[in-house]
Amino acid sequence: MRYMVLLLSLMASLAQAETVEQLMTKLNAIQNDPKLYESALYRAEQRSVLCGHCHGVDGNSKRDHIPNLASQRAEYLLTQFELFGNGKRHDYVMSKLAKTLSEDERVDIAIFFSHQAVVPRESSAPGPLLAKGKKTYEATCVACHGADAYGQGLQPRLASQPVQYLVNTLQTYRDDPSVRPLSAMHDIAGKLSDGEISALAAYLSSLP
Repeated sequence: MRYMVLLLSLMASLAQAETVEQLMTKLNAIQNDPKLYESALYRAEQRSVLCGHCHGVDGNSKRDHIPNLASQRAEYLLTQFELFGNGKRHDYVMSKLAKTLSEDERVDIAIFFSHQAVVPRESSAPGPLLAKGKKTYEATCVACHGADAYGQGLQPRLASQPVQYLVNTLQTYRDDPSVRPLSAMHDIAGKLSDGEISALAAYLSSLP
């Protein structure tokens, strides 16, 4: 019986992986075709209205504890839609919302928000704090998120995200192993002090 459960679980995981791969292929095809790209933006503009209540109609968050979607990598956004939709990532609002979106709508919305220009928040952080944050970033984060913090591959853009969102996320990874337990971020954030997290968040939020 246990063998059958494990086998069914493995088959489900493989099916989900195949679905994500197919969606990525579709995403790349749309991004490389100007006509398909414009059509995706048009379709998503109306379907993304619900997202605007928290993330802003143009993807610039209205609340300091909620991330910007504007200029975020489309590949990352699409992957997160899939994780919320299949229950591997949990959030009271997003888990429900993702399930209402078709696969094509998820692709379109990911493209739409990646196309929007992010508007960095004004920073009043002192120079020494930003310098400490930059040093921490270069030592800890640059390999995955890139020198400019724009992300790469499936790794998200961190530049211009709200300070409070960044602090909350890093502290959660550090202090709560039950949240997205397979993420490498637990080991990385686990080495950061509160001071390093504050400096890192201030630095990343100040980036254009």
